[in-house]
Amino acid sequence: MGTRVTKHWMDHPEAVRDPKGLAKTWRWCRRVSSKSDRRKALEADAIVTTSGMLDGGPAIWYANRLRHSGNNAILLTGYQAEDSGGRLLLDERKLRIYGDIVPIDIEVEQLSLSNHGGQKELVDFARACNPKHTVIFHADEESREALNILLGEEMMVHLPPNQTEILLG
Repeated sequence: MGTRVTKHWMDHPEAVRDPKGLAKTWRWCRRVSSKSDRRKALEADAIVTTSGMLDGGPAIWYANRLRHSGNNAILLTGYQAEDSGGRLLLDERKLRIYGDIVPIDIEVEQLSLSNHGGQKELVDFARACNPKHTVIFHADEESREALNILLGEEMMVHLPPNQTEILLG
């Protein structure tokens, strides 16, 4: 997904703050597309990967292999929702890896680089789309309820519990 999104951004430089910097970074980085690439990446100085808030994806694979060496660290670059793997890691230094909750004995830091929209941006976006239904997920309960109050008179708002799969269609 990260590759597809980055290519899309590069096709639309007007939407990127620093398109030249993005292009330079794209040329510099090595992309991982196979299991053998993942194994090679374990030797890198830094691995940047999608995380799904550490609820799945490649980050779990890497964390499982790198969690025992004090030379390693996990840098979380954004908000970690309640009940997410990232929040568990921040609060308890544990992570769910392939069904087991295991200790993570390496440095863990959180940086504020979130790409999540603020309340005003989310409300403005939802109103501009003018949908009949809006699903609010991937947020703490207080934020979900606030959005429900702001949007509920204009559209049908659905608030499934986090981690719940829903069928659209």
